[in-house]
Amino acid sequence: MVEELFPAGLTYVNSAVPQLFGASPLFLSASVGEALFGSDITISCGPQVSGPAATVCRGIGAKAPVTITRKPDNGDFTFAYFRHKNYSLEGRYRIYRGRKDIKKLGLIKRFRNSTRLKEWPVDSSCARILGTDSTIFPPFADSSQRVYIFISDICLSVFAEYDSRGSDKGLPILRFTGSYKNFADPTEVPENRCDKRGRVSGISKANLSPVGHILFLRFSGAPVIFSMPHLFGADEEYRNYAMGLSPDKRRHETFVLLEPYTSVPIEGRKRFQLNMFLKRIPEIDVLANVSEGLFPLLWIEEVTISINSLL
Repeated sequence: MVEELFPAGLTYVNSAVPQLFGASPLFLSASVGEALFGSDITISCGPQVSGPAATVCRGIGAKAPVTITRKPDNGDFTFAYFRHKNYSLEGRYRIYRGRKDIKKLGLIKRFRNSTRLKEWPVDSSCARILGTDSTIFPPFADSSQRVYIFISDICLSVFAEYDSRGSDKGLPILRFTGSYKNFADPTEVPENRCDKRGRVSGISKANLSPVGHILFLRFSGAPVIFSMPHLFGADEEYRNYAMGLSPDKRRHETFVLLEPYTSVPIEGRKRFQLNMFLKRIPEIDVLANVSEGLFPLLWIEEVTISINSLL
């Protein structure tokens, strides 16, 4: 962020890094529990810091995203991916009951008392709230339609397309899978041209542009790249950077199985991965010699399984 917004300040920030993160600050070790919800991943900003580090700490205090909180006892900051979601509410939903039009059953009418996402400009295609929250769908699903799902975490509606027909314990099912078009380049899918600025979940500005079947967002100015787990479906140039990736359609694809008459979800798995670009910055010692590429951070799977599937 400093390189982009204030390149002259890189040397200043470089001198602050050892105080903020310790002697080897490029990679920090932590348990899964601490990385997701804990308070042991620390940015040292207590009374002991001085000079450039103290200035940087004041900046963190003024603009920290919700993933960073200050310790009340010593002034240090701690980071965790999802701690801020404990006891949190996304906001009020208003959905259609289907009384006047059964095909609208479960569709989101308003989110946080608005018919469009306020995080995006009014005329942006990203501002539309489409589909449901994935727990209910309008009945009479068929292979010609898209299934839209609103994901509040990224302030976007994405869709799945018909894949195949099958059965589950005697029930007919339609399989819909997450479309690659959600991640397609705007030259291929014009509705993905969402490169305008807005506020995302009260965090800060966002910039979205699909590139090479990955989804680029900016939260608080920091680039967060969304993809399918193990970069499934992404261009080969991205998959070849990190060692150990094994993209697998069965394990890493987003899908939902619907009973076609009621559209009750028999099973659904919503999967996505958070990544960042690791970039060489000569003025920052710990980044002066890194190999550049798309660096996976973690991937998430949300599961819906009907009672029928458990019998």
